[in-house]
Amino acid sequence: MPRSILAALLLALLTFCMSSGCLETYDSPPESYIELPAEGAFSSGKSVTVFFSEPIDVSTLRLQVWPNSLNKEREFPESLEPVIPSCKPSDCGEQLKVTLADDAMSMDLEFDPRSLGRPGETVILELMEGLEDTSGNDTGAPQRHPMSFRFDDTVRINQQNVVFDNGVYVLVGGIKKPIPATFNFVGEVRVSEEGYFAMAVSEATHIEGAPRNTSNPDELYFNDNPEAFATHITGFVFNSGTERLIVTDPVEISISISGINATLKGVRLNGKIIRNQLTGKDRIESSLSYEEMVVTLGRNTQTYDADTTPLNGDWTEPARVPEGSPMVCDSPCGYIVSEGRCDLPDGFPSNELSKFDRDDICED
Repeated sequence: MPRSILAALLLALLTFCMSSGCLETYDSPPESYIELPAEGAFSSGKSVTVFFSEPIDVSTLRLQVWPNSLNKEREFPESLEPVIPSCKPSDCGEQLKVTLADDAMSMDLEFDPRSLGRPGETVILELMEGLEDTSGNDTGAPQRHPMSFRFDDTVRINQQNVVFDNGVYVLVGGIKKPIPATFNFVGEVRVSEEGYFAMAVSEATHIEGAPRNTSNPDELYFNDNPEAFATHITGFVFNSGTERLIVTDPVEISISISGINATLKGVRLNGKIIRNQLTGKDRIESSLSYEEMVVTLGRNTQTYDADTTPLNGDWTEPARVPEGSPMVCDSPCGYIVSEGRCDLPDGFPSNELSKFDRDDICED
């Protein structure tokens, strides 16, 4: 388990101290938050509500919207330009309509469903630093909120075949709570011509000297320890004719380390499959969301609200796949045998909602 996730879990201890009043309170600047729907993505064409912890000074509110293109340091590359540059709520352009509540405790965002808000799209909303409350307390840093958009996926049928590069993918993402932390998942992703989707991945560890969020398979390996875990996700890929859109069904991910247990409930992926112009192979650009995170240490439990974060990954050449990688059909637990955590879902990779079974996804 990477130290970043350990640090994230350990920080949960701090919340117990905070809730018991051992830290001195102060008049903090306003904070923003978004309540995610259970599906982990917002319906295309519907408004997104951003809430504030207290009334804001509207004159200090500036917004930007960025593409889902964070670099390895989880920051925007210097060459990256926002798709909507700095704007006041009244002048963000045709792609984004902003409506502020009369009490200045929230605002509704309407993204154009033909562009930034179209199904499968993930963008990052940034509230720029300097946002103040009515007492003049201002934020010293920007506040960022990734968000994805989806469409009605109750009918899982494609009118034309889905083409996909089956194989092992390296997916890099992170969590923001309890503190920002990065993780790397490595494992096989398979999509059938009908659109049936199955993923078997395990968390990988970076070699010494490599960036914590490396996507280079040569810098990753599987750390054989009792707390290692594998994750299995199934869903569907819709082929619109111009885009391939991913929706998955909720799963639960449990992590246990040094007596601290963390459970992510209602974990989903929403996103799209694109062609990586540099490699000529498929790339997954998605968001990973969860309905809640429950952290337990002994008798103490802390629950964190729903959140979402970008999760992106690329196809890996077979010769560069780390040894022990999970494989959907042949070895869904990968290198994890008895020491680690591999709670394989019943019937995996079958899927009841999409009505497919093992033979549908495992046919060559």
